[in-house]
Amino acid sequence: MTSLIDEHPHLGVEPVLRELNIPSSTYYRWRHAEKEPCERRRQDADLTSRIRQVLQDSGGIYGSPRVHAVLRREGIHVGRKRVEAKTSTSPSPAGPTRSSARSNPAAACGPRLWTRSAWHPRRGGPARQVILRPMNEIILRTAEPDEAGVLTALTRRSKGHWGYPQAMLDRMAEMLSVSSATVRDGHVVVAERNGVVAGYYQITGEPPHGELADLFLEPEAIGTGLGRTLWEHAVASARSAGFHTLTLESDPHAEGFYLRMGAERIGEREVAPGRVLPVLRVTIHTA
Repeated sequence: MTSLIDEHPHLGVEPVLRELNIPSSTYYRWRHAEKEPCERRRQDADLTSRIRQVLQDSGGIYGSPRVHAVLRREGIHVGRKRVEAKTSTSPSPAGPTRSSARSNPAAACGPRLWTRSAWHPRRGGPARQVILRPMNEIILRTAEPDEAGVLTALTRRSKGHWGYPQAMLDRMAEMLSVSSATVRDGHVVVAERNGVVAGYYQITGEPPHGELADLFLEPEAIGTGLGRTLWEHAVASARSAGFHTLTLESDPHAEGFYLRMGAERIGEREVAPGRVLPVLRVTIHTA
């Protein structure tokens, strides 16, 4: 109604209000709200602006679960449904998001399975890969230092999957810990599914010979193909960084996986009295 008066000022405010049976006090309250929006509107505008910035920083590849996770880490408490609604209506530098394409059949749709890589600004190498599947999304990205606790908990759950006694896991607690400094100074890449970290890997050392220091999955992700996805991403990242080989100490339960991925056993190492780990190496061939 206020826009009607703005577009046709010659009609006059009072005649229009009388014709529409709108009290003048109501009209001027609307006008005041336009000039001084309520706190809810200001918060809504700030949230919309932040969501657009997150989408822009991600290159347009984040869906609403990942946007919600970023906001949560920043201390912005907002419901998932509200984030999804705003994500679907916010312009994206890479085109429509997955949620907007789903709600708008006319939006451009990609194939059922595709990948896209991006260069991470801090490390100068491929640090993000997105794999979209029906009703599922896997994001590979560089870990953040404040995720060290999440990675530590994941590592211990993953190791416990193989049935080790709790007393043994307690003795290995320090070995199964990830520090913020490790994440900040190293090459640690996490795999997210629907905004939740489901696995990660870490490469250490200097080219041409490095080490795959860690590759862990949440127990429920073991056997789903996520391990292969992380392995292939690690090899590709090592290749682009100039590594010729990666060496790793494998849990005995995981040795078969690494052998299937193309690694070869080159020896073994006693890491504790009575506990020997196989040592493997993968040769990275240039494209």
